Amino acid sequence: MIEERGGLIVADSTCFGSRLFWQDVDEESDDPLQALARYYVADRPSCPRVFDAYEGRAAYVKKMIEDFAVDGVILERLMFCDSWGWEQYRFERTFKEWGVPLLMLDGSTRWAARGSCGRGCRRSWRGWGGRRWTQ
Repeated sequence: MIEERGGLIVADSTCFGSRLFWQDVDEESDDPLQALARYYVADRPSCPRVFDAYEGRAAYVKKMIEDFAVDGVILERLMFCDSWGWEQYRFERTFKEWGVPLLMLDGSTRWAARGSCGRGCRRSWRGWGGRRWTQ
């Protein structure tokens, strides 16, 4: 949907996207089970349902913004996920502090959000002077 309107997605922080694979499990560990548990609980960026881990998720997103030379961020509010709704509110304030342009979409799924993008998406990224986004 974003590419259809002239944008380019270069990174994501979706529930089942790069967040799951951002770091590798320590294969050199003496205890593979402990290494796997540490990966799932401590090493990878957590889901917004983990309330005390916002700073880690924000650092993960900021690193992606820097590493991928992102021009702006698209946040999609998942209607039926209260944790993600709160996260989006916090990210809105954080991106403003960082000076990162933000486009917020409403929708229960990516396909439902299709209608909330349209001309607003094109208008936003033309104003940013770039087309590299993180989602």
